[in-house]
Amino acid sequence: MKTSVIALFALLALQASASWVIIEGYDDAGCSGTPDSIHAYEEGECYSDGDGAIKFEDGTYKSFSANNCDGTPDETDVGDSCEDTDNGSGIVVASGLSTPVNADYPLTQATFPTNNDDCDHLDMTTLYTTTSADDMEDVDTGCEDVDLLGISVKTEFTSGGYKSTIYAETGCTGTSSSTEITFGECEESTNGYTIMYYSAGSMILASISALFAIIGFALMG
Repeated sequence: MKTSVIALFALLALQASASWVIIEGYDDAGCSGTPDSIHAYEEGECYSDGDGAIKFEDGTYKSFSANNCDGTPDETDVGDSCEDTDNGSGIVVASGLSTPVNADYPLTQATFPTNNDDCDHLDMTTLYTTTSADDMEDVDTGCEDVDLLGISVKTEFTSGGYKSTIYAETGCTGTSSSTEITFGECEESTNGYTIMYYSAGSMILASISALFAIIGFALMG
């Protein structure tokens, strides 16, 4: 029992030590209008999607030509006020997060290739991409028909993720396949692996992209 308690406190301390930021990027100067990208980065972590690498550390966005963050990076200071760069502009819209989501940015997801079953950040297909609450809609967590495909999906939230069941027919009838997803864990999907974070502060999902992600996860089940 004592060992279990010590292990639990060690795990909680490790989780608490994580510090994430969310950065909005714009193709033009001034950080105005709709952001062209929203990405999340854990402080000091190296990320690579095969075209160099990126690290955010101590208020500095670092871009490396090497995929493992070796060598001298190009550096840009990015904070909570807009910073113009040669390629546009950027601004930190959230910082000090234990996970890369909050009420304003409820959904963050990264994808990894089929040969990266431990979701190593040095081998990603997409970086952690965040969706703002403004771009999300309420989704019925009961049965939802997907008329385009002639199928249906039933989603149920759990304490740390969600369970989804895909049915071969509308109305949640016919043969079915279920899977349970844990937020923040490396999970197998139809095109490789993914890690998804979701803010428990609101019961919403990205209406189109997350629905098809649910279908993909369920198909894997």
